[in-house]
Amino acid sequence: MILRLLLFALATLLVGPASALEQVTLQLKWKHQFQFAGYYAALEQGYYRQAGLDVVLREADSNNSDPVAAVLDGRADYGIGASDLVLERARGKPLVALAVIIQHSPLVLLTRADLDTAQDLKDKRVMLLPSETELFAYLAREGLARSQIKEVPHSFQWVDLIEGRVDALSGYSSDETFDLKASRFHFNQFSPRSLGIDFYGDTLFTSEAKLQARPLQVAAFRQASLDGWKYALEHPDEIIDLIQKRYSSRHSRAHLEFEAAELKRLMAADLVEIGQMKPGRWQHIAEVYQELGMIPTDYSLEGFLYDPTPPKAPGWMMPALLAFATLLLAMTIAVGYFAQLNRRLHQALAQRDEALRQSQESEEHYRLIADNSDDVIWLLDIDSRRFTYVSPSVHRLRGWTAEEVMAQSLDAALTPASATIISARLQEGMAGLARGDRSAQVSMTEVDQPHKDGRIIPTEVSTTLLTDAAGRVTRVLGVSRNITERRKLEAALRDNEERLRLALESTGDSVWDWNIQDGTAHYSDSWKSVLGYGPNELKNTVEAFFALVHPDDLPRVREELERHWRGETPNYRCEFRMQAKQDDWHWILGRGMVWTRSSEGAPLRMLGTHLDITERKLAEFAISQANTRLQAQLEEIQTLQARLADLAVRDGLTGLFNRRYLDETLEREVARARRDGHPLSVIMFDLDLFKNLNDSYGHRAGDHILKAVADILRTDTRAEDVACRYGGEEFLIVLPGMALDHACQRAETWRARFEASNFSFGNFTLHVTGSFGVAGYPDHGKTPDELTHAADSALYQAKHLGRNRVEFYGGEPIAFVTKLQ
Repeated sequence: MILRLLLFALATLLVGPASALEQVTLQLKWKHQFQFAGYYAALEQGYYRQAGLDVVLREADSNNSDPVAAVLDGRADYGIGASDLVLERARGKPLVALAVIIQHSPLVLLTRADLDTAQDLKDKRVMLLPSETELFAYLAREGLARSQIKEVPHSFQWVDLIEGRVDALSGYSSDETFDLKASRFHFNQFSPRSLGIDFYGDTLFTSEAKLQARPLQVAAFRQASLDGWKYALEHPDEIIDLIQKRYSSRHSRAHLEFEAAELKRLMAADLVEIGQMKPGRWQHIAEVYQELGMIPTDYSLEGFLYDPTPPKAPGWMMPALLAFATLLLAMTIAVGYFAQLNRRLHQALAQRDEALRQSQESEEHYRLIADNSDDVIWLLDIDSRRFTYVSPSVHRLRGWTAEEVMAQSLDAALTPASATIISARLQEGMAGLARGDRSAQVSMTEVDQPHKDGRIIPTEVSTTLLTDAAGRVTRVLGVSRNITERRKLEAALRDNEERLRLALESTGDSVWDWNIQDGTAHYSDSWKSVLGYGPNELKNTVEAFFALVHPDDLPRVREELERHWRGETPNYRCEFRMQAKQDDWHWILGRGMVWTRSSEGAPLRMLGTHLDITERKLAEFAISQANTRLQAQLEEIQTLQARLADLAVRDGLTGLFNRRYLDETLEREVARARRDGHPLSVIMFDLDLFKNLNDSYGHRAGDHILKAVADILRTDTRAEDVACRYGGEEFLIVLPGMALDHACQRAETWRARFEASNFSFGNFTLHVTGSFGVAGYPDHGKTPDELTHAADSALYQAKHLGRNRVEFYGGEPIAFVTKLQ
C-alpha cells in the first residue's frame, strides 16, 4: 500500500502542471457517436487535463480507418480495437490491450427477413469487413466456409440491405438495427454469442514501445478514460447533448439514446467494473482463432495484457524510495510560481520521469534531481540542528558552497528574526504530530537568509518533519526557493493595481476593489451613488456588497465569482439586481478581474466596475413580453392549422379518415408493397339493411351506429392500419404487410363482433350486421383502383349470398366460412 502511494505521488510529480500538458492522439474506429462517449466525457470533465494530457480524438476516415496501423506507425498513441487485437498480436504486431470497454461484442450479422438461418447465406452477397473475424468464426461454426459466400466490400450504408444490393451485412446491435427498425424494414439478426462465441467489444490499446517509454502516461491515460466512461454512463443525456453540439449531428437524439441503452447493456457496467479484462476470456478468443487456423496452437498471451497494478518492490528499495519519494514530493510544493520558470519546470519533469523509470537501478537518480534543481534541498538533524545534506544550488542562492553551509548551524543560515520564525514553526509542527495531527508535518514559511556578500535574500521554505520507527521527529527535509523576483513582481502589481484603481475612479465609473483574503473592500463614491448612498453610508467590506444583492441572484453571482477565482474564466462578468437605499432594485452589470494571486494560485485582490443597466433591462423585459405574446399567438395559429389539416382528411361524423386521405394512402402503400415485396390487403364492408334502420329509428340512430362502428375499428386496428369511411354506411380498411388469409380472419373477427353487439340508443337496443369483401395485392389488383374494385366485388358477392358474411375476391365462400368456424 505504501509503495502504491509513493508511486502515485511520483506520478503526480512527473505528470506536471496544466502548462506542460502532453499531447496524445486517440484513434477511434468509427465516426463520432455514443460508442465513444467515455472519451468525450473525459475531455469535457477535465480528467485528461488533470492527468497532464492534451488528448486529440480522431474519428475514422479514408486516411485513418485502421487504429492498429495508426498506433504502430506513430500517427496515434492509443487506439480503439476489438477482439481481433489478439490475432494481430499473434501475427507479430507489438500491441498491448489496456482495458476492455464493451464486455460483449455488439457485432451482429443482419440479413433479409426471408433468410431464416446462417446456412441460407450460401452463395449470397454478404457485406463484411476483413477485421470482423468473429463473424467468420460464427459462420464456420454454422458449417459455412468463407468461400461459400460472396463477400462484398463494406459500404457502411445499411440502405444497401433495404434496396437489395446485398443479402446480408455486418453491423452493431447498438447502431444499424435502430435505422432498420425505424425504416420498418423486416430483417433477421444473428449474433455469434448464440453459438458460444462471446468476444470482447471495443478495447483500448497501445503499443509496447509506448508502454515501455511512457508507463506513467499510459496509466494516467487509461485511468482518465475509465473515469470518463463512468461519468458518461451516469449522465447519458448530458453526453448526447455534447455529441450533437460539438462532435456530430448525423444521428438523431432517439438514435443516440437507443445506442446508449444498448451499449450500457453490453458493457454490463452494473456487474463488471469498466475496463476489466480476464485472461480466461482472451484465451477463449484465442482458442476460437486457433479453431479457424488463424493463429498457431502454441500462441501465448504473455505481454499482451496490461497490468495496471504496480510491481512489488524489493525489500532493500523501500527505505530509499520512501526517503527520496518524500524528497520529490516536497519538491512539488516548491515548483512553479512564475511564467519564466515553465521552461525549467518542463526540463525538470523530463528528468524526473526518467529518474522514476530507472529508480530500481540506482538511488543516485533521485540524488541527481536534487543536485541539479534551482531550489536548495537540505536535510537537518533535529537534535544537533546541523545540516546533514545541502544541495549544490545553495551556492547560487547564498554564495556559500554546500560544504560551508553544512558547517553552519541552522541559526547561522538565517537572519535572527527568521531563525526565530523557523524555530517556532518546527516546534509547532512537532507538537501537532504529537497530538496526532498529520497535517502539521508539512509547513511553508517565508524567511530571509544572508548572502555571503552581505545581501539579504528573501526565500520561501517548505519543511517536512521526518520521523523514526517510534514516531519521534529526527530530521527535517527542507526546500528553499529564491523569491526575490516574486517580491519585485508583487510590489509592481500592487503599484499597478493602485494606479489603475485611481485611474478608473478619475473617470467617474463605479469602481470596487476587494481584498479577498481579509474581506475588506473599497467602493468609489460613484459606486455608492448609483444605489443612492452617500460616501460614508456603506461598510467597506466584501460582505456589504453581498448583503445588497437580490436573494434570487446571489447564488449566480457567487458562482461566477468563484469560477473566475478558480481560473475557469479570464474575467468576471455578471448581471444581477442590487437593493438601493430607497428599497427599489437596480439592475447592475458587474465586471472585474483578479489582479493578484498567491503562490498557490489563490485569489488575493480583485478590481472591477459596476454599470447601472436598469433601463436596458426594462426595455428587454418589455420586448420579452411582446415576444411571448407573439409566440403564444403563433402557437395558436399553428394549432389551428394542424386542426384544419386534420379535419381535411377526417370524416366529420365518425372521426375516421375520409375518402380523400384513403386515395393518397392506398397509392403510397401499393407503391411500397411493390418496392419491398411485402403483402398488402384491403377490407371493404357495408352495414346490412342500414336504410331500414334509418327509416325505422331515424337518422340520429343511424349516425349513432356509424360512430359506434368507428370506435370498434379504432380499438381493433394496428398502428399502421388505415381505417376510412368510404361513403354512407361503407367502410374500407388498408392493411399494410398483412397477407390475404390473415386479412380474412381479421374481417371475420369484426363481422362476429358486430353480430354479437347490441347498441343502445335512447330506449331502444339496436342490432346491426356487416358484409365484408377482402382483396389482396398483387393477386387481386396491382393498382389502387383494381384493389378497391376487387374488394367491392367481393362485398357484392357477400351481399348476394345472404349478407352477414366475409368473402374474398374470387374465393369459395362456403369452404372459407367453414374453415373459420
